[in-house]
Amino acid sequence: MKSDRLQLRPFEDSDLDALHALWTDPDVRRYLWENLELSRDDTAKLLARSRQMFEDEKTGLLAVTPADGDELIGFGGFWYFGEPPRRQILFGLAPEHWGMGLASELARLLITHGFETLGDSKVIGATDSSNISSQRVMEKAGMKFDRRDRSGSRDIMYFVARR
Repeated sequence: MKSDRLQLRPFEDSDLDALHALWTDPDVRRYLWENLELSRDDTAKLLARSRQMFEDEKTGLLAVTPADGDELIGFGGFWYFGEPPRRQILFGLAPEHWGMGLASELARLLITHGFETLGDSKVIGATDSSNISSQRVMEKAGMKFDRRDRSGSRDIMYFVARR
């Protein structure tokens, strides 16, 4: 998948260290993976799970690079969250790429992937109520606020894009 400024591709083994660095960045992980600081091995296991998801159902996480380069600047795709688990978009960029509209561009690519490749009639996204930036990204990508709910101690905002 590609847009004017971004391309998404399957993760490669060589992406592990860059992805681990991204996922352990305090600003990125604050709203990711329950704010746990993942070990390198944890990151490798999540990558293996993502690859298996792609083999099984054409979904999972992808590496995000500039359209004209190979540097890993983020990740995006679909992951299962909640009880019962539901497939939702998940995305993130390195902080030096924030504030340029890239996250909204990434979210639009993922929504299109959900509709065109996965055959979904709706794409769901969720974020902590305190993550205003992620809420704005989903809105700019065309998602609409759907509902607010609690998950343990977390206040969650759900957004949806319909085909």
